Amino acid sequence: MRAALLISVPALLATVGCAQVAPAADPHGLQVLANTSVSVNVENGQVAVFPDPAPFIGDSNGAIKWTLVLDPSDYVFPDDGIAFSATAPAGKSLPAGCTGIGDPNVRFTNCKPKNPKRSEYQCAVTGNPHLSKNLCYFYVVKLVRVGGSGPAELVLDPWAKPK
Repeated sequence: MRAALLISVPALLATVGCAQVAPAADPHGLQVLANTSVSVNVENGQVAVFPDPAPFIGDSNGAIKWTLVLDPSDYVFPDDGIAFSATAPAGKSLPAGCTGIGDPNVRFTNCKPKNPKRSEYQCAVTGNPHLSKNLCYFYVVKLVRVGGSGPAELVLDPWAKPK
């Protein structure tokens, strides 16, 4: 029994050592924690995103990235593939838990396609712990067809919400 305990303790300590989190002084560790990924797909001629609303980190700087999960030879993000707006179209309801629409100019900057294939799109997120986490941000996803069949342009209007 005692020999088994002597073997188990070092194994347990080795396992705990593998689960360490990046220290707060490491900016790469914080950046990884503050990123949000959104999947974009085209199904039956309609664009869909997951998750909706996109839950970005509201207290710290980071990024929100949209990735096409379809063949990028069919559709790609144009330069204006993601566009945030301070207003939503008439009749567009706020998601559950949202009390209003936030100013996207305070939160999102440097929005552009992220890779040469234009299958990824990214915006920098400016963190602010003083802004309400009940404000949501309306945006439009636009894709353009470069091959295959289907509509020349697809548009969807989902939400982003701080968590």
